[in-house]
Amino acid sequence: MKPVKIIIDKISEGPLAISEIKYTFRTLLSIAGLPFHFIEDEKERADIYYGKACPGDHGLFIEMADIRRENIGRPIKAVKENNHVFLLFTNRQREDNLLITNTNNACIWNDIILSSFYLLSGWEERFIRRDRKDRHVVQESFLYREKILHDPIVNQYSTMLRNLRIASH
Repeated sequence: MKPVKIIIDKISEGPLAISEIKYTFRTLLSIAGLPFHFIEDEKERADIYYGKACPGDHGLFIEMADIRRENIGRPIKAVKENNHVFLLFTNRQREDNLLITNTNNACIWNDIILSSFYLLSGWEERFIRRDRKDRHVVQESFLYREKILHDPIVNQYSTMLRNLRIASH
């Protein structure tokens, strides 16, 4: 199997650092069982393009959230679509048809990289109060309140990437 080629848009003020984006892709694609490598040349056709706008013909475009790092808090809401949970961090993100596929390419109009990093890094824990035994009060968790605490969101994204990759080859 050929490695998945990934291009990361060079946005200076994106929500995550390049190292965090690469860590998240490594985790998702490792779970998916897919080999991968990052490429720099935007003229080369990538299997995955992660950025604010898709500049050309790529297999899969993943939209980068239009939010600055210092403004990332809890997600605003969760949207379920086709057995996938998408976390929305801004009001500007679409809430319908977040995954669009056709014969040549696909678009994920949601920042699943930010969502995955948010979940993998425990980002939300800083917003959750602790009880007197220093345990997080789970009832204050966004995931608990949205009734998605037990949904394997990161695994859903990995499976989505694997299925989209298989469909495109």
